[in-house]
Order: sequence, then structure tokens, then C-alpha cells
Amino acid sequence: MPEKKNSKTSCNLLFILLLANLCLLLLLSACGSSASKVSTADKKVKRKVELPANFPTDFPKPENGKLIAAKQRMDERGEIVYYATWEISSSPQDAIDFYKQGLVANGWQIQAVTSDNPPDIAFKRSDDMNDSHLRVVTINDKHFLQVRVY
Repeated sequence: MPEKKNSKTSCNLLFILLLANLCLLLLLSACGSSASKVSTADKKVKRKVELPANFPTDFPKPENGKLIAAKQRMDERGEIVYYATWEISSSPQDAIDFYKQGLVANGWQIQAVTSDNPPDIAFKRSDDMNDSHLRVVTINDKHFLQVRVY
């Protein structure tokens, strides 16, 4: 039982860190004066964000979403965990509805759906011990889909 609580606490901490990174990104992008000083050459060096090579191909990607952050890490048990954040144009409820259908259609099992703020879906494959999570966070009237997938 304590492992489950630790896992949930770790999940919440990781989402808080991702949210803090998003806030910083939005704050920096709002500072137009410093952004205007960046040269054209610097803008060309900016790399396109891509999903890790082994990100699950059966995870439905958000329609019209812009991938803004992605990485993979090992958890405390040595399992690979994928993290991704997309800026999405749909409402949080529309995104949750899309994923409730899309995950099941791609063979994932929905473990729980919460309407908390932010809304959250816990899901996994039938043979996986770990729950993956998906949240829709709203910051400055922009919606972000945050995903942690095992």
C-alpha cells in the first residue's frame, strides 16, 4: 500500500514540476522585449520538440495539438516513463472526452476519470502494473495536455 501512495505523490510532484516549467515558459514568452532582441540566427537554432523514439505509438496524439515538451526517464523501479505536454485548442472537457474514447479504441484500459481541477484520466494496458496519467491544465486561457505514459 505505501508504494501506491509514493507513486501517486511522485506523480503529483512531477506534474507540479511540469506545470512550473510551463508557467516559466509562458512567462518568458510573454516578455516580448527580451524576445525581440533574439537574432534571426538564434531563432533558426531553436530545435523542434519531438516525442522520444520509443513513445508508445498506440497513444492517441491530440488533434491540432502543438508538442511543447517531451522526455523520458527511469522511475524508481527502473521502468521507462514518457512525459509529454501539448498545447491544445480544444476545451478541457472535449480533450477528456476524446481521450476516454481514443484510449479504449487503442487497447488501453481506463482506470479512473476525475473531474477535479485539473481533470485527470488514469489508464494502463491490461498487462501493465503502472497507471499512466493524462491531465488537462489551463494557464492564462491556454489549455495544456500533460501526459505520463508507461
